[in-house]
Order: sequence, then C-alpha cells, then structure tokens
Amino acid sequence: MKALLLFCLGSSVAFSQGNGSVVQQSGNCTVNNVGNNTTATLVCDSIDPKLAKQITDIVDDSRRNTAELDQISKGVSLIQSELHKPDPNEGWLIPANEPSPPNRCLADAPSDALFIFFGTAVVSYAPSGAPEHIVVRSGNQNLLTINQSSKRATISAELFDQDGILAEIDHGKFEVKRPGFLKPPQHDGHSLIVYDKWNQERLHVHFLNPHAISITGDLFFPTGSLIADGTTLRVGHELFQDGSCVGGNFIDFGLSPAPVATK
Repeated sequence: MKALLLFCLGSSVAFSQGNGSVVQQSGNCTVNNVGNNTTATLVCDSIDPKLAKQITDIVDDSRRNTAELDQISKGVSLIQSELHKPDPNEGWLIPANEPSPPNRCLADAPSDALFIFFGTAVVSYAPSGAPEHIVVRSGNQNLLTINQSSKRATISAELFDQDGILAEIDHGKFEVKRPGFLKPPQHDGHSLIVYDKWNQERLHVHFLNPHAISITGDLFFPTGSLIADGTTLRVGHELFQDGSCVGGNFIDFGLSPAPVATK
C-alpha cells in the first residue's frame, strides 16, 4: 500500500491508495521538496489505509484551522482599524492653505490677527494674542467661541432649536444632547460641519489659513439667532452685508438675554 500526499503552500492534498491489507503496518515514508520549498510531496510505502486516512484528516484539519486563523486575523485587523479611527465627534481644526476673502479690516488689524469671515457679509478679527475670541454672547453665556493657539484652533458652541439644546461643542469635542436630532458632524482637519436631522447645515466652520476662519450657519439661541448664508449676516434683528468690518473686540455680537419674568 502506498500513500501520496502533496502539500502546496499548505493548501492542497492529493491521496491515492490500493487494495491492501487492513492490518496496521509501519511502512517507510520520504519527503520531496519542489521549487523554493513551496511544494512538498510525502510518499509512504506499505501503509495501512486507516493510517492514510488519518494523515489526510490531519491535513484537512490543518487547512480548516488555517482558514479559521485567517478569519481571526482579519477580525483583529478590523478591530484595530476601528480603534485607531479618529473620533468624528472630536478634533482640532488646523489651517489649510487657501486664500482669504476680501478684507476691509486689514488696515486696522495687527499683522498677526486671526480674521473671522461670515461669508462676504462681515469680517471680524481676534485681537493679537487672544487665546479666546467670542463670536456670540448672550448675557454672561458664550454661545460661539473660537479658541486659538499659534498653529491650531477649536470651536466651542452651544447649538439649539426651539425645543432646547441640541449639542455642545467644547474645545472641539462634540456632544449630542438629543440623539436623532443631529447627524454626526463632518470633520476633515480644516472644517467642522454640523447637520440637523433634515440634512441642513446648522454650522460650518472652515480654517482657511493661519490668519482666516470662515463661519456660516443657521444658529438658533434662546435669546435670538445668527444666520450667515454666505452673502448676508443676520444677528437678532440686525442685518449686515457688503463686507462690513466689525473687528477688534473680544466679543463680536451680543444677544440680549431674555427678560426675567416678574409677578
């Protein structure tokens, strides 16, 4: 009785046997390597068919185990990729290398100022060296703030609708307060875009270059709103357009807090 087993990269097996005795025999086996040791042939003379089948079963089990290990390896790789995926709800904004829009504040601003563009309607600028620039405040509550350093910036904001607060952004970290009313934000390193559940942009902040940030959006606050559609800016009941310069202050726009009810 002769058994022939062919191993090719550990994935294929060939087996042949004759009509020999069923009595177990020790036999003689030789192994021949072919190519760059990628194919091996195991030839056994005078081997019992039961033993030959056991050898075949071992090889088959090895092939199945290899496939299972491959699946496990792929699963581990997928888990690792998910673990290392950046959190879409958190991140710094770093400057791109895009041109700034026309700027009526250039003559008055310091050379290292950070300009805030509300489309082409209004331009503001943060005073030199200011780590925090308040875009919108109501009473003592900052509703939209730019936090900056020499090479990067984050946004802090509170986003509302008529039923209350939707989300908070704290130095770039995004937290949804009412799941289902906001989609996960888009964040590519230079921009942060926040959508509502109807796929409408509520806030779009784009870090154009180290000296310019663009802000558009439709923001509702308990004491008013800020609507920047690219060509006009409406804050509360005030309308701005034509590239007005309102810069140089630590606070760009103030909304009057709601009056306290008295009996």
